Amino acid sequence: MLRSPLSAPYTVGVSELKRGQVIILRDKLYVIQLLTHQTYGRGNSTYKLDLKELRTSAKASERFPTMATVEVAELESKTLQFMYADAEGLHLLDPETYEETIAGPHLLQGGHNVAPFLVGDMELQVQTKDGIPVMIKHADRVNAVVASTAEPSGASGSERSVLYKEATLESGAMIQVPDFIATGEKVIVDLSSKKYVSRVKS
Repeated sequence: MLRSPLSAPYTVGVSELKRGQVIILRDKLYVIQLLTHQTYGRGNSTYKLDLKELRTSAKASERFPTMATVEVAELESKTLQFMYADAEGLHLLDPETYEETIAGPHLLQGGHNVAPFLVGDMELQVQTKDGIPVMIKHADRVNAVVASTAEPSGASGSERSVLYKEATLESGAMIQVPDFIATGEKVIVDLSSKKYVSRVKS
């Protein structure tokens, strides 16, 4: 039997798959974003996989019988530090070898919209296949410095806590922050919602 060049060294039953795993279908790598067990009449059931193709970020959906097996990609993983982003992509540094890797922002676990929120020296878990980055995992939250925002209005009490204003982070990303946040403060940003969470406690 001829094996595809991307074949994984092992297969698993579709019922054993988990969200976040990378599988091989038709010589392409897909990350599982959602797995749903669907039951029909007379005891019939299937597994529906919502997928994202890692090279293009194209969405896909596949259904498998409960007894089906799927090839799982064997990926290498290493921790790299984010340096900066430009038109080429994300510039990442291996802190042990000082080797630089450039990866597309679409490989970020949370999507390319996370890129503006990355901060210098932030650790990223980069997964590769045959030495090529295929997925970048990041923390759920990031500590960011407010580069500029309007001065606090001077409102007091409960009124002050519900007022929000625009703020620009040092990374260039823009978010809404409470009125009491001042320029130069560190805030926690949720990378899923891209929203302010709280001040960073000193």
